[in-house]
Amino acid sequence: MIGGRPLATRLVAEMPSFVRRVVASLVERVPGYAQLPAEELDGDIYRVTEHTLRAFAAVLASGELPSAEELRFLRESAARRAGEGVPIDVVLTAYHVGIQVVWEAMFDLEGSARAALLTGLLAGTVAASGPHVVLALHVPPHPDELRGWDVPRSHPVAFVTDHNGPVTPGDLLALAAQSCADAAKLLQDMHVDVSAKGRFDQVSTADLAVERYLRAALTTGAPGSAVVGEELGSEQARITWFVDPIDGTRNFVRGIPLSCVSVAAAVDGSLVAGCVLDPFRDELFTAAADVPFEVRSTGLTIKPGVSPRPVVLTDIPLPGSPYSGEMDLLGDLLAVADVRRVYSTALSLAWVAAGRADAAANLGVFPWDVAAGAVLVRSSGGEFHEIGANGFVAGRGEIVDWLRERLEGIVS
Repeated sequence: MIGGRPLATRLVAEMPSFVRRVVASLVERVPGYAQLPAEELDGDIYRVTEHTLRAFAAVLASGELPSAEELRFLRESAARRAGEGVPIDVVLTAYHVGIQVVWEAMFDLEGSARAALLTGLLAGTVAASGPHVVLALHVPPHPDELRGWDVPRSHPVAFVTDHNGPVTPGDLLALAAQSCADAAKLLQDMHVDVSAKGRFDQVSTADLAVERYLRAALTTGAPGSAVVGEELGSEQARITWFVDPIDGTRNFVRGIPLSCVSVAAAVDGSLVAGCVLDPFRDELFTAAADVPFEVRSTGLTIKPGVSPRPVVLTDIPLPGSPYSGEMDLLGDLLAVADVRRVYSTALSLAWVAAGRADAAANLGVFPWDVAAGAVLVRSSGGEFHEIGANGFVAGRGEIVDWLRERLEGIVS
């Protein structure tokens, strides 16, 4: 295999430096570029090079060799440029030089098998395997890169998809699900250190490692996107990811198998995709605006049945809560429902979506706790209601309205 996520992460992190190297190499090695005015090199050529390198980073992040279909797309793009009067051999050389410069900056390629493989792929003498990958660019119109593409062009977002149309919620879900699955592998045999985070909470080295990985994977797969994460800060963009690397840290650090990895995607402020991965049971809960709710599990699963009273998942009251009346609520709730305390909000919401519980409710939550679960519950036909600034009620049936009324009374 060539490439891999660490390389893609480095490429994205050092993107301006690599773009400058590629442009300088094009001026030196490709006929015609040396005659271009400086403002064009610093403008259109710089932007086109950056788009190409981000596409290359995304291919590296996927862990797959560039496919024959992708190489065909590059050649067709070059042909369009040739139709504008640019010699096609110049354009193809520019693409190839750009990729080669990046690889030379990362490895000592001279005489290596990797160099021979890359050269063969670029020359078309080696057949590439793997899924076909093309680039759908959501950028202001650029004649060199977007001619012939019927895609929205109002936002600076690039995304690697398995088609050449606009990026869909399903595309975002696929990236989130694969990123969660890959991130969960980091937890195997990891030595975990724990430190305090505030008076009642904890953070572990596993939380930090998984969030770093997810940030790199998601923003590499969707360049121009941003991450709102529990541990490493928040930024907003047209595509924003909500990341909880380990929801249920206090369970996780004690070895209690009630925690999960949670990722959601929002576009223009609206949640469109959610994924919750339970690494202990190897269960993946997914849904998107254009993808039905699904549970994939390799373990024992029981079809949810019925119970004489609704099952409610809640961690109320939490230690240090600023609200009064929570103990009274819990006492009244125990009289009308079977209550379970899970201490993982995202996992609780996933279980509600799967029909394993009738409702979930909590106070003192954050966007990364509930974003993915909200998508799952709504996609499965349930309700999700925000309560005040940091609470929610989700589920099905009369118990949802009962909980909603009681919690709204508490937070008000």
